[in-house]
Amino acid sequence: MTLHPSVADALEAAGSADPGEFEIEEFLDGPIIHVDGVMEGGALVAVQASRYIGTCLGYAQGQPFGSVQIETDSRVIEWTHHCLRAIGINNGPFHLEGIEATDGLVFLEVGARFGGADVVDTFALATGVHLPSAQIRLLVEGRTGIQEARIPDRDALYGWFVFPGHHIGSQYCIVKGGDRFREDPLVRRWVQRATDEPVKPTVTYADSDVPLAGVVGPAPAPELETLLTSMFASITVEPLW
Repeated sequence: MTLHPSVADALEAAGSADPGEFEIEEFLDGPIIHVDGVMEGGALVAVQASRYIGTCLGYAQGQPFGSVQIETDSRVIEWTHHCLRAIGINNGPFHLEGIEATDGLVFLEVGARFGGADVVDTFALATGVHLPSAQIRLLVEGRTGIQEARIPDRDALYGWFVFPGHHIGSQYCIVKGGDRFREDPLVRRWVQRATDEPVKPTVTYADSDVPLAGVVGPAPAPELETLLTSMFASITVEPLW
């Protein structure tokens, strides 16, 4: 991979090579959102948007990661519909990611699946829809088998967080600085490995395989974001020996 200031510069660097043999991607700065839900017959039957705190790349490099739900307005719904129709996802769950660029939402990636980490749990808390169950019911019973999704109040949103352990060079670790956050009234679930419980040495978002993970809420998105940002700045994960 090489970096160039413009498409023209990238093509010039390719020289006489066939441009069709290359993939050119534009870097766009901005927060990343993920939109999760269920499609049936090309229609959204459940949808909820969230904004990442941190990034997947940062997590792979050893930084904590999470997301908080945000208001799913008509702009997000229209963009989600457009992306899913373009890629051909008309039935079943989806996990769509986009960049909040200065001139609007920009497609990043999408999967015909439900999201990882604690996306399923926070989605169910906010909307009442359990995505894996909805996927099965859609296959067996059709739309009538899916519980009608509720629209969460903007003051009753949820988020999740996860601290990696794959980068510390040990399967046993100690979590420092978390005690004051564990008792915070906005922390709904706190899953922390004891010092004698191993963590996986590979990248994973599963609560049972990382040093620390959990769910926060219900609260307005700014409060959840402030809490996660403070946690990420204060809590550290270190090898036990």
